[in-house]
Amino acid sequence: MLQSTQQGVHMRYIRFVLATATLVARPAVAQLPPKYFVPAVEVHDTAATCMEAPANLHPGERGSSLRFGSADSAERIVTAIWGADGKLLHYSDTRGDLRPPFPANAPRNPKTTITIDVPRQVVLMYNDVEGEQQGSAASDSDEALDSENLGPPRRMLERLRRECGPP
Repeated sequence: MLQSTQQGVHMRYIRFVLATATLVARPAVAQLPPKYFVPAVEVHDTAATCMEAPANLHPGERGSSLRFGSADSAERIVTAIWGADGKLLHYSDTRGDLRPPFPANAPRNPKTTITIDVPRQVVLMYNDVEGEQQGSAASDSDEALDSENLGPPRRMLERLRRECGPP
């Protein structure tokens, strides 16, 4: 129950970030290719478990998530959402301190969030260090899915399919 609640909060947060960035923040954030973004949290390829499909899917959408870390403390969550036609719609990779953003004054470890909105061709990458956004960037580059410093997302999508089943 707690895991699905955390996942629901995570998905609502991702959709909020995508909507906000697309409508408002994108002009104010540095535009650069994904290969130049430096994540604050490094990727460690560890064991992962499949999670239930994200809670807020639209009709016809399918999704899956991989949760890295211990049973009571996630260190990374990678989520993908596919449309009814099987095409990738959204990808997100959140790593580091995945606790909710409240209370606001609680000490935080670094967190890196990478989201790709495939239909809009918008890539948002940002680091949250000590509660402040640092190193934010947006891109409309097609190279994000294969960018080594982002994971790379295409490799994580293959792992999602392999471990959680096809979309």
